Amino acid sequence: MNSKTKYLQLYRNILRCHRFLQEPMRSMGDQYVKTEWRLHKNVDQRIATIFYKKWDEYLQYIINQREQTIQDVASGRAEPTGTDMSIGRDLSSLESHKLSNSQKDQLKKLREEVEALNKNQ
Repeated sequence: MNSKTKYLQLYRNILRCHRFLQEPMRSMGDQYVKTEWRLHKNVDQRIATIFYKKWDEYLQYIINQREQTIQDVASGRAEPTGTDMSIGRDLSSLESHKLSNSQKDQLKKLREEVEALNKNQ
């Protein structure tokens, strides 16, 4: 399998995994993935390798969270509605420290959008 096919498969798998998310998180996540993929379409190989590695880690993390939620529902520790579901994780202090100013700004915007969506529900 060539790398282009592998990366396209990763992209599709992330969007498939987002089907598990409730709105508005699903549409927001899908749009974010599509935008990032578009922005990184023509980057050099070194940056592309890091980009796809991080997105693969994200996919594995979301899959693990989904499997844990399914187990929690099956055992009665969570409701099947998905309202008990925890999505994502906080950045470690090391990860936060490594962010560029533009990444910090983007993260702040994303946080504000999520908070606004939560207020409206």
